[in-house]
This record gives sequence, C-alpha cells and structure tokens, in this order.
Amino acid sequence: AHLDVKPDNYVYKNESTGQFSIHLIDLGLAQPLGKEMPNRPGTLLYMSPESLQQKTRPYRHSTISQDSWALGISLFDLFYEKLNPDFILENPQLQAFSNLNNENGVAWIGQNWISTPLPQEQWIQPPEDEQSLEFVIYQLLKIDPQQRWTARQAADHLNQV
Repeated sequence: AHLDVKPDNYVYKNESTGQFSIHLIDLGLAQPLGKEMPNRPGTLLYMSPESLQQKTRPYRHSTISQDSWALGISLFDLFYEKLNPDFILENPQLQAFSNLNNENGVAWIGQNWISTPLPQEQWIQPPEDEQSLEFVIYQLLKIDPQQRWTARQAADHLNQV
C-alpha cells in the first residue's frame, strides 16, 4: 500500500504521442499489504474512516481500501469546483465544521471524519449518471471498505466510458 495518496504525490507527464500519463510518486511510506504499523502514516485529510476510527495500536493501516479512499478524496479535491453541485449535500452537521462554499472541499471531509463520522448518504448523493466522475468518486468513497472500489476498478470504469 502507498499510504500517502494525495494530489501532491502525482506527477503528470506529457508523452511524445500527445497523450499524458499520471504517476504516483513518494513511496517513502509504502508498506506491504496488511502490515501492522506503530503509528498512522500518511496525510490526515486523506486517511480513510476506518484508519481514523481505529483507536488501538498496532494500526492495521496498510490496505488497498485506504489508498482507494485517498484516491477518491484526491479526485474530490482536484475537481471540487467542477463537480455537479447536487452531488454534495448541504448538511447542517457539515456546515458546523466548515463553509461548504469554500474552494477546499477536502478540508471539511477531513475535519468531519476526525470529529463526527457521518454515513456517506449524509454528505454526498449517489449520482444517477454512471458515466460521470461523480459516480467514480462515490464508489471510491464508500464508508464500508469492503464495498469501496479499488483504483483498478475506477480506472477500468473510466476506460469504458
């Protein structure tokens, strides 16, 4: 597991074909899957709910689902201003933590998970359009890690649309 998936750790490369590729860098925190950790590595705002809610050590943090959540938050962060406004629900609990009209959508998600975890349906709405970026983000941000898409599932889905 990478354990520090976030926008700052992506590099975009222009290929000679005119296309571009995206590379995930900074493998300094990467660990074998399932490794128990003495602390929670990574960037707080991109940590999954299950990582933040685990109170005892050692932490079971090095999972694909943690990286998948971080990818979903990264996409949410990168495309926040371009997402369909109906995708993000106006929830009074969320507004207590942050102004939803700000440009940093990831900040209110991170603040929310640290203090009061909410069910997914209370802060983002299931998109009707399965070919939308919102649909992919929604699948990556499933609260239950068993239901959460992997990065491979997200990429396969995007390649089909």
